[in-house]
Amino acid sequence: MTHHPGKDEIAAALQAMTDESGLWQRQSDRLDALLITLTGAEITDFPKTFIFDGLLAQYNAVAEDYKSICVDGRDATGAIATALTAVAGVYDDEERRNLHAILDLY
Repeated sequence: MTHHPGKDEIAAALQAMTDESGLWQRQSDRLDALLITLTGAEITDFPKTFIFDGLLAQYNAVAEDYKSICVDGRDATGAIATALTAVAGVYDDEERRNLHAILDLY
């Protein structure tokens, strides 16, 4: 016997997807804000007292690595938010149009 979810179960699932989408979007926004901060972290003017040029290059490489990680994280978390929103939209649309009953999906 197949269990068909009721309206309350569907509503709870849609709410969970919407909530989680918001969580992932907030994370994406935080990473984007961090990326903006890290953009100013590189040292472009060679300090006169900084005699170890190799350390400056290493420092800037680390700053660039952090920026790259933030870009990847921002893009990934933003994609998760977008996917959850899209899936919730499909379910919501099907629920409104009663397609699940017409197609005997649930």
